[in-house]
Amino acid sequence: MKEVNYDWQVINKSKNISEILISATPKKIAESYSNAVEDSGFFPAVLEPEPLAISRALLPLGQKVKGTEVIIDIGTKYSNFIAYGSGSILFTSSIPTSGEQITKAVAEKLKISWEQAESAKIVCGLNQAQIKEIAEKELAQKIKRSFKYLSANYPEYSNIIKIHLCGGGAYIRGLAGVLSEKLGIPVERGNVFTNIELNRNKESRFFSKEFITSKKLTQDNKVTGNFSLIFATAIGLAIRGAHYEI
Repeated sequence: MKEVNYDWQVINKSKNISEILISATPKKIAESYSNAVEDSGFFPAVLEPEPLAISRALLPLGQKVKGTEVIIDIGTKYSNFIAYGSGSILFTSSIPTSGEQITKAVAEKLKISWEQAESAKIVCGLNQAQIKEIAEKELAQKIKRSFKYLSANYPEYSNIIKIHLCGGGAYIRGLAGVLSEKLGIPVERGNVFTNIELNRNKESRFFSKEFITSKKLTQDNKVTGNFSLIFATAIGLAIRGAHYEI
């Protein structure tokens, strides 16, 4: 306990049972972020784990949905599984499948540069066998393991009604459809503006990005679009900053 910073909050309380959300991080990590903020001339008001910020960005504030929603944040180094029910995070787990792992597999198999492979994930998506194999055999199977943990430890929340994807990996073409087929649950890209009013012109201006891959992979080798899901954590933190009571 001497090496950890932690905080907790009562979520639900009944006569016999209290449900408490606990968040913890090693002091070395917390202090490194705090020091960086202070050295930049700012005061660190709060340190918050990624899953809390991501949930605040993607899910409607103050709305309790009947059933459990899951967020899969597919990041560069790892993916996060976030189970959310009754207006609170139930638990989170780390999935070792990552965007970097997929890029490496594509680059090595097709003998193309890292940059072209990074774009190929978005432009070609699951048309590339390596990406489809990772999605079906790696990501889907590891998500199923988290489902089993959820059912075993939170049986009252085992009814999963939807999966939201975020992070850079959410833009892999065809990924949502394959995961939905393998898991038997609706899967869609999340919306980081669920709790923010933002017109389309500003979305295009601030969150537009272009991906270009090798023409030998596909004639239509360019994709331009809204890639705001990469900023889910930052947007969730900003919402907290605007609403201190949250």
